[in-house]
Amino acid sequence: MSYLLISSFLLFVPGYCLTVLANLDRFKFLHSVSLSYTLFVLLLKASQQAGMSIVGFGWGYFIIVALLVAGALIKVGLSISPPHRVTENILQYLKRYKLELLSTITIALSLAFYYFRVGPFLEVPADVFRHLEFIKQMNGIVISSVQLGTTLPDAYIGANGKFWHLLYVMLNRWSGNEPIDSILAATYLNNLIFLLGVYYFSKVVFHQSGLSEIKLLAVSLAVTALFFLYYGVNIFSFIRYYALAPVMLNMVLYFTIMAIVIQFFRERDWRIIEIISAILIFTAGALIHKQEALFVVVMVLLMSGYYFVKRIMTGSSLGTSDSQSSLLSLGKAKSVVVFIPLMTATIFLYVYSVLELKRNK
Repeated sequence: MSYLLISSFLLFVPGYCLTVLANLDRFKFLHSVSLSYTLFVLLLKASQQAGMSIVGFGWGYFIIVALLVAGALIKVGLSISPPHRVTENILQYLKRYKLELLSTITIALSLAFYYFRVGPFLEVPADVFRHLEFIKQMNGIVISSVQLGTTLPDAYIGANGKFWHLLYVMLNRWSGNEPIDSILAATYLNNLIFLLGVYYFSKVVFHQSGLSEIKLLAVSLAVTALFFLYYGVNIFSFIRYYALAPVMLNMVLYFTIMAIVIQFFRERDWRIIEIISAILIFTAGALIHKQEALFVVVMVLLMSGYYFVKRIMTGSSLGTSDSQSSLLSLGKAKSVVVFIPLMTATIFLYVYSVLELKRNK
């Protein structure tokens, strides 16, 4: 239970406070989880570069989390006027989002009942054993670093997937548990965050389909259920087989970036704060597990090309002057100026890094 409480807090609250302070009013759940994870990863990377010990990193991390919580509480408190209307504001919030809250609770309780009945997936050849080996190695490194007062070795932490293993170890240390004792709790929480990510991302995808609010929620719940029942590898369920793998939480970072990108191309506005958020989340996602970062690169590049060609064809059908005007439209500018050069460069950099890594082996 302590693992669930500590992990739920640290994987949601810091990011939620950042959304409040930065006025990120969309994709609250996706942003909250992704920014919380991003905060942990980027602060750890910065502490490594500064030569800070793992104990120092822990203190610095909790100080920053406390400052974020205090800042968000102050901002929310100042926005509620007069103060005695707090209860009324809470009731209005619950009334406005009652269907979303009901859907979230339904997913959480259904998954809890499922795991209460079947437990974690520990049958051979479960992927969990491979990651438990990495987690055991990471736990030994953390213990040694704490005893010696040294920073974590960058060569090991920088390896693909190791940021997640470190997060799992640290969450267990902060909750007073051994990593082996939190397998079920971590399995449940990781799966819950992933499925809620699927649910809220589905709402973004189907948002402009003309569905009513209730039908949109029903479709998103159906997508979540289908993911739970059928998404997998060969005969293995994805959420059970990869319960302790870096991909589980990193997929939520992928959903968040793609939600931002989808809305970016749908709208005429340039939401700079969301672009900055996407860049930070992408950076953390690439450090955590490069596979999902590559997913983002490919998908954004394809979407950019699609919208660019679409607007070129639309402009060409309108005549020369209209075509030139269309070339400067926001949709085309977004496709050309921002994403195509950025993502093309990212692909070349990624391929170069992979080839360089193989060359140096």
